[in-house]
Amino acid sequence: VIGDIILDKYIYGSVDRVSPESPVPVLRPESEESRLGGAANVASNISSLGSKVSLQGVIGRDEAAEGLKALLKEKKVKGFFPLLVYQPSLNSDFWHQDISSLG
Repeated sequence: VIGDIILDKYIYGSVDRVSPESPVPVLRPESEESRLGGAANVASNISSLGSKVSLQGVIGRDEAAEGLKALLKEKKVKGFFPLLVYQPSLNSDFWHQDISSLG
């Protein structure tokens, strides 16, 4: 699988108030979860079906990259590290989603 390797991060919490500076809800974080996104998610799904898969793409040398490597190892995506292109001058792709329940 060749493509964008993305770390999806979900932050769960509750909203009790609206910010006094602007009309936006203020999230009180309670937990967070990271998942594979983009081509990394496709490779993970292929691996979960029992097929051998390798992944090629570009990530940075940052905290998101470390999270990606750990999740890929956990999901048994083979061939990832030899095919990985590290680009120290770039940040890894990162997607962030806040999810709240009404408090």
